[in-house]
Amino acid sequence: MPLKYQGETFGIVDVYHSEKLDFRKIDAGPLIALGSCLYGAVKKEVIIKSLQERDDIIEAFARTIEAADRYTGGHVDRVCKYALIIGQALGFDKGELRLLKRAALLHDIGKIGIPYSVLNKEGPLTADEWDIIKRHPVIAQEILRPVTDASFTRALEGIVYNHERIDGKGYPFGIKGEDIPLPARIIAIVDTYDALTSDRPYRKGMDSEKALEILRENCGTQLDATLAELFIEKMRETGSH
Repeated sequence: MPLKYQGETFGIVDVYHSEKLDFRKIDAGPLIALGSCLYGAVKKEVIIKSLQERDDIIEAFARTIEAADRYTGGHVDRVCKYALIIGQALGFDKGELRLLKRAALLHDIGKIGIPYSVLNKEGPLTADEWDIIKRHPVIAQEILRPVTDASFTRALEGIVYNHERIDGKGYPFGIKGEDIPLPARIIAIVDTYDALTSDRPYRKGMDSEKALEILRENCGTQLDATLAELFIEKMRETGSH
């Protein structure tokens, strides 16, 4: 029986019995249903294995997620670029930079579980809609929980906790200070900067200097002060913005 769903075949299931059976067409029904169920499980495992082993697959997956949000074109590339500026300034080795890049690429993976109508709403969100948006780090955690690769597990910290705040007023868990993993504190800074400097239907993106000043104003409350100051320094020094 094919592992088939919505016209896509992803493999087959062979069914054996110790005795010779008169297999009738009617018997195919339960097996077709089983094939549809197994399809999702098998495909998820293949995706997870690919994410563990292939950076190019991760990048392609990240762009698929980004495509669902029409307001964030190029966001993934910019967040990666800015995050690596901080990582390099901190003296991260090759492995640490790879981990940080993975976290930056997939920091919005949980948005695939957010309704399109909420994700792409024109205008302000209601309180209930904000509550839905705030679920995306937990959705990301559930999606990537089966990944057992140690480096990917560490990258997951940057994905799940990048909306936490230094003062403990962030989400989804309300942790604070250095309890927030380092990759998440880095991504929080660069994600905020890109949000401030990017155009939205309801506002124009601000210039870099103004955005950097807003980052400084939020040091010690929303953002890690040491990391934010480092980012501000490097952006002005290199003119990367």
